[in-house]
Amino acid sequence: LHAGNVLLDEHACRLSEYELPLLGLPPYHELLAKPRPHPLATEPFRVRPSTLAAAHLLYEMVAGASLSDAALARWEGSGEPAAVGEPAAAAADPASHHAWRLLRSIFLPPPEATEAPTIAAMLRSPFFAPEASAGAQP
Repeated sequence: LHAGNVLLDEHACRLSEYELPLLGLPPYHELLAKPRPHPLATEPFRVRPSTLAAAHLLYEMVAGASLSDAALARWEGSGEPAAVGEPAAAAADPASHHAWRLLRSIFLPPPEATEAPTIAAMLRSPFFAPEASAGAQP
């Protein structure tokens, strides 16, 4: 799952994963920026491939760009999503705030975290709650 394989038409949303094998490229999940466990973490941090792919897609939706290892390093170094392209106007938007908080829990987890949220847990987060998106602009 990534922005390049989500196809929309008038009546449906379809997913495609044909381009990578046809071009001889590695699976998409091998190309993704990986979470950076906290330096004080005592346990390994686990993330499911489905969660990682969904988090990258969410990142692309809110940042308007792909998440690279370099962008993740800038975010980690500054502690602010603005370092990786969050528009200043979006900082005041509650939905954007919830999206960045969810992304941080996956890509820059706190020291006590041992596992990234599942897709089901992501869908229960405030970002996906109707109240969070009520104030969002179309």
